[in-house]
Amino acid sequence: MKKLKKKALVGLLVLVSFAIMACGTNNGTTEGTKKKENDTVKKFKAEGYLFSDRSYPSFGSMIYSLILDNPDTGITFESYVELEKKDNNLIPSSIASIRYNEKDEDIDSEIVYFQGKHSADEENTLDAYTKELKKLGLSKGDFIDFVIEYAKDNYKVSKEDLEDAKEFDSDTEDSDDI
Repeated sequence: MKKLKKKALVGLLVLVSFAIMACGTNNGTTEGTKKKENDTVKKFKAEGYLFSDRSYPSFGSMIYSLILDNPDTGITFESYVELEKKDNNLIPSSIASIRYNEKDEDIDSEIVYFQGKHSADEENTLDAYTKELKKLGLSKGDFIDFVIEYAKDNYKVSKEDLEDAKEFDSDTEDSDDI
């Protein structure tokens, strides 16, 4: 009788294990998998940064924006990632731009990265941006890599985004080149 109970228990554990394996890994459709926590996310959160993100159409392409805002310090990193259309999907591809805000230094949404290079109209803006990244243990390149990776991990394509992207496709198909 003991052997039978033991076999039944082992069988039950095997069934439960299969059920967990079948359902256990999430395919990204529920809120539970969104916002993967990597070391850089933890660094920003430890410093008091709040994360917000969204996607929207902008000047003929789809954009995913990631805003990292620290209300205590008045520092904000605004990152804009281009979404590339592949088949019936949108994939984060490259950084369109990064803006930096620092209230104490009177830096108000200044562009610090655009079209593949770091630059700013005011020298103190780029210095303040670089200094704040260094406080977090990041270089400018590390931050760009982080933003792209964060977008890839957290952006989930929606029907609305696909419809907007299809409108861009139809707009270019309908245009007449003279």
